[in-house]
Amino acid sequence: MTDFTSETDFFAANAEYVRRMEGFAEAFYALDGEFKAEVERLYKEQHPRRKFDLSKASNEGWYMDVLGEWQVKADAMLKDRREFDEAAKAHLAELAKTAEMPISSEMIQIHKTDGGMYHTQGYGANGYAKGAAQSEADKAEFHGLNTEVRVLAKDKADRWGISYETYGVFANTTEAGIALLHYKEAPPLREEVRMCWKRGVNPRVYLPFLPHGYEEKVGIDFHGNDLLAVENPAPAP
Repeated sequence: MTDFTSETDFFAANAEYVRRMEGFAEAFYALDGEFKAEVERLYKEQHPRRKFDLSKASNEGWYMDVLGEWQVKADAMLKDRREFDEAAKAHLAELAKTAEMPISSEMIQIHKTDGGMYHTQGYGANGYAKGAAQSEADKAEFHGLNTEVRVLAKDKADRWGISYETYGVFANTTEAGIALLHYKEAPPLREEVRMCWKRGVNPRVYLPFLPHGYEEKVGIDFHGNDLLAVENPAPAP
């Protein structure tokens, strides 16, 4: 197996990352099958006339020994997966800094969110779902893409009269571009917070650990105005 971190092209590295993660999933699925097959073999060996029942097999004296052996193998596999995943994502994030965003003549969906995800906001749920979609669009535009936010679906109203909407973000890129955008840096936090207030949504719904007084500290108000720009206007041409 080649060293993943030796790959210098983001798109090739991401394809390899996906391939290896799928390989981990397949190996874990196979290991699970081997465990169940061994349990069934031992159970039928002990009870040849009974129909195999995993829940009943788990009560057998030998079951915990078999489970323990399988758990050791599973833990080792999960450890390898976790270490690879962490190292790969760090490498992909580094490669993404200089990778160019693919541009397409077609608009494809790059993100989706729905009001149900923000049901705790009551009648403002759709506003927060749309705000989340617009923040994703901001990130795409930050990296040179054109975007559109569209309503994809609208649910029937619930007993409180709330009808959740699903929003899709579309951009002129490719499937590979979606993967790259995931690793690209987000717009500055100050701008993200400012745009939230400008759209009438509280940024702390998305960023619950945003400290009190942040807006005043960085020079923005609760209407999304840039107070620093007002205090220091650009010189007249």
